[in-house]
Amino acid sequence: MSIRAEDDGGHTGVQLAAASGNAEVLEVLIDHVLKVGEKADLEAEDDDGRTPLMMASHNGKLECARLLVLRGKARVDAKSESGKTARDYALSRKHEKVAAFLADPTKLVEEEESEEEEEAQVQKPKVFKASLKLESEKNKQHEVHEARVRAAEELQAHLASAPAAEWDEVASVLAETRRELSLRGKAALAGSSPLDPAIWRCVCLFELRIELADGALTAFPPQLGLLRDLTTLILSHNNLDHLPAEIGDLSKLKNLEVRAGPSASATAPRPHRSRPSVTGRWRRTGSKSCRARSRSVARSRWSTSARTGSPPPRRSPASRRSSPSNSATMP
Repeated sequence: MSIRAEDDGGHTGVQLAAASGNAEVLEVLIDHVLKVGEKADLEAEDDDGRTPLMMASHNGKLECARLLVLRGKARVDAKSESGKTARDYALSRKHEKVAAFLADPTKLVEEEESEEEEEAQVQKPKVFKASLKLESEKNKQHEVHEARVRAAEELQAHLASAPAAEWDEVASVLAETRRELSLRGKAALAGSSPLDPAIWRCVCLFELRIELADGALTAFPPQLGLLRDLTTLILSHNNLDHLPAEIGDLSKLKNLEVRAGPSASATAPRPHRSRPSVTGRWRRTGSKSCRARSRSVARSRWSTSARTGSPPPRRSPASRRSSPSNSATMP
């Protein structure tokens, strides 16, 4: 199709693009004319003698006017049949920016280049700061990654240095870095401790459940404090009468379930704070209850039922009526 083709109104494609402000289409048409067409195609007039530049100026299409003048080299001083230039058309419609450009296109280009240079100078420090920030974030991520790698290597070395496990479940935790260990119904080991000593090397554990057969577990060793990543500890169905004070070192512990055995005395006095009693049944769940205490169970408030193993006796209505506070008379 020829670049000079006209629509029903007698307008060419260059005229329509300039008048409507379609800068993208106009730029393609200008490049096509400069390659295979004639420069006169960019100056084609309508029935009133108006060029595409005049139409763009009349409608205030600054970008199109710039393309026609700076790239298409359209004449700024050309006049229509009514004797008006493109600048006259812009001024008649109060398009001041278009008129200022047509008055001195070279000056506007120089000003824009100067503004671009100033903007580039302003952006340089911003780009530099952004690059520094990005580099700092990369360094931090690298440090975090290295720290995690070192922690994993230390964990593997710690597990590898553990003594040979007596129980298969403990051996699996050490070999596979498992996060949970459940010892239910296990027979106690013969010797000074009924528990497998390798348990205290399982520092990777998050959850630990110990219920020895026949209530063989009566006391917990202080090595419990080595399992600092524990979040859940279940020691029910044992004959425990106290917990070690080192349980307070388990800062991540959220769930603790303990039930005392029958060996605990119901009339025993309240023990020292560092050796809290576990007579009765006690269960604490929730992160706030465990993190709020600095020494965990050692500083927890134990209810009367937890200390004695049974709730306090309720007073009968007769005893309440015969109490001195109720029977006293006013003078």
